[in-house]
Amino acid sequence: MNMGDKKLKRKLISREDKKKDDSKTRSVTDLRLVLIGRTGSGKSASGNTILRKKQFLSKTSARSVTQTCEMGCVDLVEEDELVSRKRLTVVDMPGFGDTHLSREQIHTEIAKCVSLTAPGPHAFLFVVQIGRFTESERQAVSGLEQIFGEGAVRQHTVVLFTRGDDLDEMSIDEYLRENDELKAVIERCGGRYHVLNNKDSRNSAQVKELLMKVEKMVEHNNEGFYTNTMFKEAEAAIREEQKRMLREREEAEGKKQKGNSRMDEQNGGKKQKCDREESREMRMEAALSTKVLERVKNLVAVGVTGVAVGLMFGVAIGAAAVAPLPPGLLVDNFVGYLTSTTHILNAAAEIGRVAAGIGGGLAGRLQGQL
Repeated sequence: MNMGDKKLKRKLISREDKKKDDSKTRSVTDLRLVLIGRTGSGKSASGNTILRKKQFLSKTSARSVTQTCEMGCVDLVEEDELVSRKRLTVVDMPGFGDTHLSREQIHTEIAKCVSLTAPGPHAFLFVVQIGRFTESERQAVSGLEQIFGEGAVRQHTVVLFTRGDDLDEMSIDEYLRENDELKAVIERCGGRYHVLNNKDSRNSAQVKELLMKVEKMVEHNNEGFYTNTMFKEAEAAIREEQKRMLREREEAEGKKQKGNSRMDEQNGGKKQKCDREESREMRMEAALSTKVLERVKNLVAVGVTGVAVGLMFGVAIGAAAVAPLPPGLLVDNFVGYLTSTTHILNAAAEIGRVAAGIGGGLAGRLQGQL
C-alpha cells in the first residue's frame, strides 16, 4: 500500500469514527416538546427561553395567559456535541387549574396539541415553579396520565422547574430533599428533572443541557417519540388532508413547463429549501384544518375522561360525566375502535351505562389513585 492509499485509509477511518461518535447525539434531528403546567408556573416564559425568542405571551397573572394551544418552531444551529441543525417544535398548552374553559373547549385544545405534535411528541415538559408545588400539581400528573397514557408520564415526561434563581445558593438536590411529595412526582416521571432560570434567557447552556436530557431520554426509548392510537390517527388524518390539498393545488397550477424544470435544476439548493418550507406550511395547514381537528377531537372526547379534564383544567363536571372508562376500554386500545360516528355513539352510550353505576364510588376511587 502506497503513501497515498494509507492517507486515504486514515481519512476514511477518521470519518467513520466521527460518525460513530456522532450517532448518539445525532439520532434526533427533529424535537417536538409539549409544555404542560399550572397557571403562573412560568410555562410560556420557559417556551420562549427554549426557543430563544418571544413566541408565547408571558406575564404575571392570576389567570391563564395561554387560553389556546400555541406552537413555536425554530431551526437551531448548535455547536459541540449537538446536531448541527435541528428543527425544534414547542407546543404550549393552556395553563391548568383556573382557565375558565369549558370541557368542549378543552377537548378542542387537546386535539390541537395532538394534531400539532403528531405522530407524537418526544417529551412532555411538566412545568413547576420553585417553591410553589401544591396538591394541584400532583393531581395534574394523574390528569396527564389519563389524557395521554401512563407511558407519556413514565417514559416521556421531564419535570421542568422554573424560577431557578429563587434557589439562591441551594442546589436543586438540596431543595428536593426537603419535599417528599415532589420527589414522588419526579420518580413517577422516571426521575427526570431540569431547572430553568427564565430571567437569564440568554443563557444558552441551560437550554442546551435540557435538550441533551431530552435526547438522552429519546435514545433510551426505542420508538423515540411518544405515540399511541390517538396520535397515529391524527397523523393518518393529516396525511390524507395533505394529499387532498396537494391534488387541488396541482389541478389549479397544471403541469410545470420544461423551462421551469431547467430553472429548478439550476437553483437546486434554493428550491429544496423552498420545498421544505412549503411542505411544513402545508402540513401545518392540514393539521389545523377543520376536517382533521374534528376527527381528532372526536377521539379525544371519548378517550379523555371527565376526571382527567377536571383534574388538569378545573372544569366543573357532573358525576355521570366524570366516570372513568370501564376496565379493558383503555384509551390506547379503545380509540382505534372509535373511528366512525356510529362507533362513537355506541361508545358514548356504553360509557353512560357504566357511569350510572360508578358515580357514587368515584370520590373514593379517585382518592386511592391520587
